[in-house]
Amino acid sequence: MVSGEQQHFDLAYVRAGPRNDRPLLVLPGGPGLASVMPYRPLRAAAAARGLDTIMVEHRGVGLSRTDGEGADLPQDALTMAQVADDLAVPSTPSLSCPGSTGRAR
Repeated sequence: MVSGEQQHFDLAYVRAGPRNDRPLLVLPGGPGLASVMPYRPLRAAAAARGLDTIMVEHRGVGLSRTDGEGADLPQDALTMAQVADDLAVPSTPSLSCPGSTGRAR
């Protein structure tokens, strides 16, 4: 969760479309709209076009807001560098299960 520590949290994501080894990573966002939920029509349209699409709820947002015990992530776990590092997670095999969450440090 924080560099140098062994704490973890669930990095929530959704995946739609046929699976392949080069999914499209779509970053939800905008002022006040970082959740994946409002983008369901976009994911459905992408899936209908055959795109393997992954959308992540960034750390500190929605289902990626809390640690394993339900407490809000600490401020030092919410840096832009850590959020950017989390985007490397979709290349791991743990994302092959639809509807589950990946693990991030």
